[in-house]
Amino acid sequence: MFNQYLVRTAHESSVMAGAMIQTRRPVGPDPILQLSGRMLNVQYERLEALTGPAWYNRLPFILAAGGGIIAVIVLLGGLAGVIRNARKAGKADAQLRASELKYRQLIEDAGVTLFTSNRGGFFTYVNSKAQELTGYHPKELIGKQYLDLLDVSEQKQLRQFYEHQAFEGIRESTNRFPIRRKNGERRWVEQHVVLLRKNGIFNGYQCIVKDITAEKRRDDELKQAQSEMQALHERLESILFTTPDIIFIKDTNGRYVLVNKQFETTFGLPSEQIIGRTDRDFPDKMSAQVSQDTDRAVLLKDLPTEVEDIIQINGVPRYFHITKFPVRDPQGRVYGICGVATDITQRITREHELISARKKAEAAHERMENFMANMSHELRTPLNGIIGFTQLLKEQSLTGEQRDFVQHIQVASDNLLSLVNALLDFSSIRSGKMLLERTPSTPPALSGRRSPAMATAPAKKASGWNARWRRISGTLIGRRRPAATNTSQPHR
Repeated sequence: MFNQYLVRTAHESSVMAGAMIQTRRPVGPDPILQLSGRMLNVQYERLEALTGPAWYNRLPFILAAGGGIIAVIVLLGGLAGVIRNARKAGKADAQLRASELKYRQLIEDAGVTLFTSNRGGFFTYVNSKAQELTGYHPKELIGKQYLDLLDVSEQKQLRQFYEHQAFEGIRESTNRFPIRRKNGERRWVEQHVVLLRKNGIFNGYQCIVKDITAEKRRDDELKQAQSEMQALHERLESILFTTPDIIFIKDTNGRYVLVNKQFETTFGLPSEQIIGRTDRDFPDKMSAQVSQDTDRAVLLKDLPTEVEDIIQINGVPRYFHITKFPVRDPQGRVYGICGVATDITQRITREHELISARKKAEAAHERMENFMANMSHELRTPLNGIIGFTQLLKEQSLTGEQRDFVQHIQVASDNLLSLVNALLDFSSIRSGKMLLERTPSTPPALSGRRSPAMATAPAKKASGWNARWRRISGTLIGRRRPAATNTSQPHR
């Protein structure tokens, strides 16, 4: 019998046949066959003795023949008994088939997919529910292997799972995996597998399959939502832990329900001593009245509120810009206040420093303008005297050379007066009071009014300057400048 199972198993699955050979001890010679052989040998020997020439040798043969007839009669009686037993077995088989029919009808009416397969995983029975799950008619599935309903990437893992169950003799198992329907649609199933045995030898699987695609989708969505919530929670914790701003949340009664690390560091209090308490519990660290007023404004107006506050921390005043806004639950109801406080002490300090520096700069600028105005007026007094005496000298009888010297003095004095006026112009520009004069002049006229230093310049350089001036045509309109004073310098 074992050999017959072994041959059938080898046709279905070589792996299962190998497992049966490893787990089965070899069967020794059949004792019935050995006994039959010995009896035949004895009968042959007796037959030879009975067929001898002497009559007395035939007597045993006659007796044996009679015994054979008796044995035949006994065998016939036994055969009749076997026939009676076969009839009884037929009735039992009919009853069994009727029970099996009822069982199959019950399976067909069940709300889940049921099937059986042989050791190699080939379908031997499939109920009608399988068509709803797989898209295949049950007749199409008979003889098909269950791996045909799986993606290639899933086949190896599932095959190893059920081979392990068979090798280890695990009676039942439950597994979840995806399958492909006939139209290519992907569905998730939960499969409960029971090993089938006949005469104690494993010969197949009995499976109950349930479609869990919707459940799997909900689980995946839930896992994704949980993953996103976890990532959001981690990012929020990272922000709360690393931000340089103070962040806190209070309930509608002003009790702290959450503070970040910067809050603890700034005020020198651990969160255990802060949670559940109000600002009035820390009069030496919090501005309780200001905080209470802004909290009330946020709750009454249902709008964000900003305020700047000075808080004494370790005896040192610190400036904070505080923004508070209402916090709502999923139903939109306000259940607390969130506050973000930014330390603006350095900004306020810089502003004060800039204001002080600006005041100092304005005072210095005013002193400089006064100094320049005074200096320009002080320089004009002796300069006007020089110009006046130069005019008197021009009215005297002078030689040509003396008159030329007086003319140079006149030009130099005018240029110096222009410099003094330029100082006043510079002061006017800084104060925004600069006024321009419209004084027509030409480059040749300006070049002719050069200083005595220009008169002693080499003729070649002077001719070069005159050539450049001639290239500028037209009339220049603007405030007269001592432009020709430094024309003896190299042109750049």
